[in-house]
Amino acid sequence: MDTDGHVFTCRKPTGEFGLNACLLLSGGIHMNKLISLVDGMDDRPPLILIIEDEVMILEMETLILERAGCRVCGFGSGEEALAAPTDVLREVRVALVDAVFGGVDAVEALRRINPEIRTAIVTGMGFEPHPAVDRVIHLPFLAEDLVGHVRELLAN
Repeated sequence: MDTDGHVFTCRKPTGEFGLNACLLLSGGIHMNKLISLVDGMDDRPPLILIIEDEVMILEMETLILERAGCRVCGFGSGEEALAAPTDVLREVRVALVDAVFGGVDAVEALRRINPEIRTAIVTGMGFEPHPAVDRVIHLPFLAEDLVGHVRELLAN
């Protein structure tokens, strides 16, 4: 945990998708143009959980969401995320879950701990709709798109 209260842990990447995805992700970032997610919300910024095995994607999503005013906790797998303290998991408002290293199993486990959590599967491949998943976010995406998805999930 850093001095601002952000939790950030991750593993080495296990796939080959990360570098290309993050180069495409970073191509659309204009941080000064991102509108803060926390305008008009409670005193505490929303806590967003990210499950992503690709370190570069995890770091990019974290940077984008922190710049947009969120608190972020990141994990390299569903197992790592579910090992987090239950009180932290109950505070999470939105979970962005890698389709392969988290998937529907992690989403369902998170919902058992925190029924109010909003969830999105992040994937560079196809993904069949599932009732436990609120949204599918396809890689690559622009920073503004990620912020928009999270804002819509927070609003519902």
